[in-house]
Amino acid sequence: MDNIIKAAKNGDKKAFSMIVEKYKDDVAKTIAGITGKTGDIEDIGQDVFIKLYKNIKNFKGDSSIKTYIIRIAINESLNYKKKKAKRQESHLIEEISAAEEKNNVLEKQIINTVMKRLNKKHRTLLTLFYINDMPVKEIAMTLNIPEGTVLSGLSRARKKFKEIYRTLEEESDE
Repeated sequence: MDNIIKAAKNGDKKAFSMIVEKYKDDVAKTIAGITGKTGDIEDIGQDVFIKLYKNIKNFKGDSSIKTYIIRIAINESLNYKKKKAKRQESHLIEEISAAEEKNNVLEKQIINTVMKRLNKKHRTLLTLFYINDMPVKEIAMTLNIPEGTVLSGLSRARKKFKEIYRTLEEESDE
């Protein structure tokens, strides 16, 4: 086997093919054991032997060629699992983002619908307080009404908003 390894290190493709043929089953078993028998065993196996082909000149013979190849197979399998986990995580994040975006759009539509159903006074108070972030004192000055009237109006507007909101939610659940 030492002669075959030397020949492969010198670029002999036939010698390299002999190494691949001898260890392909061991590589496949290693990949399957680490990745859990996926349909990607062949692809990972090809990556293992490509890496071996590129790095066979670095093989010093401190261990057996089989040990060297299996180490490459282990590393490639672990890299595959990391990449797969990242792809799954990325896909999950995309799905969550899409769902959140959809929920945000629906929520905004519901809020707009509720606001349209409120009377002008309640809509104005809620808009100034929640959307424009105006303090009660400023709302009172803007509308030329007492602060107490603003507070009681906001309380009634919130109550009405919640009623309409619940009604819309119940309608959408049916």
